[in-house]
Amino acid sequence: MSQSCSEKLIHIIVSSILEERIEEILERSGVDGFTSFDVRGSGSSGLQSGHLEGESNVMFMVVVPDRIYPVLVDNLNQLMRRGHHMMVFSSDVAVITPSKCMNDASS
Repeated sequence: MSQSCSEKLIHIIVSSILEERIEEILERSGVDGFTSFDVRGSGSSGLQSGHLEGESNVMFMVVVPDRIYPVLVDNLNQLMRRGHHMMVFSSDVAVITPSKCMNDASS
């Protein structure tokens, strides 16, 4: 059976205008990698189709160890308190990539 380690998976959906700022927050929080891609959808802000400049959204997927999670959440909350709209979701995940678990064990 494969070994796994427990971490947090965080999804951040934000206007593409804030993409660089989110990348800075991730780096400042100690995140060493992320995946991002353009997204479309509809919700409390209405339809976000990406057809107009500034209307597109980006989603970041980040997996972090428990020790980084509160730092990242605090930094994201600071940005939201300044009036920037974003959706942030988190869940517990089991990471089965051996090199990822070994890196976390040494931290």
